[in-house]
Amino acid sequence: MSGEEVEITIENLGTIKRGTIHYSTGALNVKYGLNGTGKSTISDAIVAVSKGEELSRYRTFGQKDTPKVNMRNVNEENKSNSQELQLNKVAVFNTDYVNQYLFKEDLARNSYEIFVNTPEYQAAANRLDDYLVELYSSIKNDKIIELKQKIESVLEDLKFNSPNKSGVAKLAKSSKVMKGRDVAQIDCDLADSIKGYAPYLKSPNSPSWIKWFLEGTKFMETDECPYCLTHIRKDEMITNSKAIEHTASSTQLKNSIGSKEHYSDIQGLLSKKEKEIYAKMVNTSEELSNDDYKTVFEIRSNLETQKEKLVTLQTLDKTQLKHKFENNELRSFLESNKLDFPNLSKECEDIKSSIEKINDTIDKVLEKEKNLLSLTNNFAAKLNKSISDKVEEINNFLHVASIPYNIEILDHGDQNYTTILKSRKASEEVEASSLSYGEKNLISLILFVYDALKENADLIILDDPVSSFDNTKKYAMLYYLFAKENALLKNKTVLMFTHDFEIVADLFIKNKLRNQLPLTKCSYIYTDTSSVLTEQLIDKDTIKYTFEEWVQNAKNKANSKIRRIVNLRKICEIDRIRKKDDSSIKAIESAYNILSNLEHQRSDIDFKKEKNNKMSSDEVTEGLIYIQNYIEDFNYSKYLEDFTNVEILIELYNKANNASEKLQITRIVMNNVDHNKNDKKDGKKATTYDEIFRDFITEAYHIENNMIITLPEDCFERVPRFIVVACDDYMRKVQLSKE
Repeated sequence: MSGEEVEITIENLGTIKRGTIHYSTGALNVKYGLNGTGKSTISDAIVAVSKGEELSRYRTFGQKDTPKVNMRNVNEENKSNSQELQLNKVAVFNTDYVNQYLFKEDLARNSYEIFVNTPEYQAAANRLDDYLVELYSSIKNDKIIELKQKIESVLEDLKFNSPNKSGVAKLAKSSKVMKGRDVAQIDCDLADSIKGYAPYLKSPNSPSWIKWFLEGTKFMETDECPYCLTHIRKDEMITNSKAIEHTASSTQLKNSIGSKEHYSDIQGLLSKKEKEIYAKMVNTSEELSNDDYKTVFEIRSNLETQKEKLVTLQTLDKTQLKHKFENNELRSFLESNKLDFPNLSKECEDIKSSIEKINDTIDKVLEKEKNLLSLTNNFAAKLNKSISDKVEEINNFLHVASIPYNIEILDHGDQNYTTILKSRKASEEVEASSLSYGEKNLISLILFVYDALKENADLIILDDPVSSFDNTKKYAMLYYLFAKENALLKNKTVLMFTHDFEIVADLFIKNKLRNQLPLTKCSYIYTDTSSVLTEQLIDKDTIKYTFEEWVQNAKNKANSKIRRIVNLRKICEIDRIRKKDDSSIKAIESAYNILSNLEHQRSDIDFKKEKNNKMSSDEVTEGLIYIQNYIEDFNYSKYLEDFTNVEILIELYNKANNASEKLQITRIVMNNVDHNKNDKKDGKKATTYDEIFRDFITEAYHIENNMIITLPEDCFERVPRFIVVACDDYMRKVQLSKE
């Protein structure tokens, strides 16, 4: 049901000690947070809970407490009235999904299930199956299956060389039937005790005789023959039996016996003349004439043809019928595959009956050709539309996202489909190794969406899906999947985790997205220094233009001096760019130099790096006027006193309302301490951690390329947790040194 609120409570999960987040069903829910917040861990844990799996692998390292993730539906009007939520299927898009399922032999996880096997397709397929059920049944008859196997055995016996100059193809000496023809020399190979049995071993009925002899030996319990009751030594007969069994398994006699057995299996399919020649071939060593070879070759050719028909009919499927129908070949295809054994004898009545049933069934199907054509047409239409609609949708998505490729879904028959990628310009198949990471990720995302929809997932999780996307691809993803008419994920329950604020900005700033996605819920998630996960709602009134926030912070008298100065300095940086050709540029440059001097705690207000390292009195005056437009009571000397007083700075730090302000104060303290104590004197080299920490703090005083739209720092902790911890540690040390 759409519009319900789901609450997820978390305990002892990875880096999260405790916390709660929410999402609404039937809507896009965006959870924006910095790297290291625990977004992927939450995603993985939700999947594990839905499967009933243990969460022990997500336990916080060094802790014994068991991780817990509970999900429940929350009644907004009465939150105490809630019930545990059980998700049947959660689909997650992340790197594991891409690596495990995609870009194998099939670009998608299972093209048939994802793109083809729709309810409409199944209904049309079932109607066609019902119509052909009698044909399928007749083909799968045990006698027909046995006949095919017997024919295959004969074909294995009869291997021919290429035709000679006279145009006659003769049996290859390496063929089984030829190897078994010459059994005259078997007398030399027989043990003395069984030489008397040679006539039986070489007779046309040798296969039956050998079976009879070996079976009879099993009944010898005494020295009396179980057949004629005469005296015979049991041990000698057992020895003879083993010798005959061994002889029968020798290659030459084995081929001879096999050829005779196979002839016996199919002789009911042959004409009188064909039987005579075949018997001559397998029962004697008499030379075969050219006419004999021609007859045997014709026997083989006809058997090969009938075998191929049996194979075709046994592998007949709906897709094959569809292709034949689309090529106007359906009638001729069925007629050409009727079985033809004109010489079937009365001894083969059961086989004859099975063959006639197949042919009769094909005739019945053809008698109602209009019905067959109608059903096949319906099936083909449903199948083609199912595929073409999805291919068009995906390719439009790729085009909008500036991906120069198209997908194609190939039909290999028998419900075997694969998805491939082709260049839009050259129409050549594209290998996964040729794709950029962003291209691969975007193609993977759209394939995943169809997979998730096919699975009818209760919850779809997108774990940082846009980490490698440029702005065009981000917008294409949001618009095509969520905003446009009939968007694939519109009104679906989607939980998107991202560290990319542009996603949030697009949803609220771009009209087309904002108007089309009124139910979208966005929130900021943050893990504080106590490892508690907090969630704060983001709405259109929360979003601020960065420059607007700087101006508000600079003019706000309730803010600390440091906070006002830092924000004004950023305004100067922007104004130096956007007003470089304006008459006010000199005042802006001067104001920037004054603020920089204050930040670096220089006693000289007029210092500047350019030219003579001094500003003129007029330049200083112009700079002060610019500053006082924002900070009316600005006095360089008084501000400098506060900026150089560590005790005052520590007090400001402890009273700071947000992490951004703490960071700004830390920068001033670092400058102050570094002025009074040269860190390099102790000879210790700064660690990588120290370098990153200092660089982050330094950059907090400058504008960055992404500083166009932002969240207000009073309400949202935008500074990474490890930076805040480092600030706390640093300031604690400084405070201790002053006591």
